[in-house]
Amino acid sequence: MEDYFNEIKKLHKEMNKIFINLISNEKLNKNIQLSQDIEENNKEFIAKINLPDIDKKDIQLLIKNNKIEIKAQKRKELVIHQKNTYSHEKSGADFYKFFYLPPNVNAEEASSEYKNNILTIKIPKKDKKFIKAKTINVS
Repeated sequence: MEDYFNEIKKLHKEMNKIFINLISNEKLNKNIQLSQDIEENNKEFIAKINLPDIDKKDIQLLIKNNKIEIKAQKRKELVIHQKNTYSHEKSGADFYKFFYLPPNVNAEEASSEYKNNILTIKIPKKDKKFIKAKTINVS
């Protein structure tokens, strides 16, 4: 009978550890911020967004009406199967960020890369065709 109670105590301690870890992880997930850097040079705009621990397949990008939208999902699943217990926990977080682009971008030529938790988006500027100076006669 004493072994039975010891097993219950062990199980109770394990469940408490799991519960504390899940709460701690949930608090961390809720506080994740998407930091961003936006640069401009003569040829393009470059946006770099930090997406910690996101799978590439869970990132969506959309450029529409000079606005870029970034959506990402983070999903976590924890399954614990021990002697007489089974636990299945799911958690997740959704991220959404957008910013407006200037009118001189060429959205059709935009490209992106996701590497080391950094999403880099490059959007070229439209070519400006300068007209050479021309004298116009007044009639």
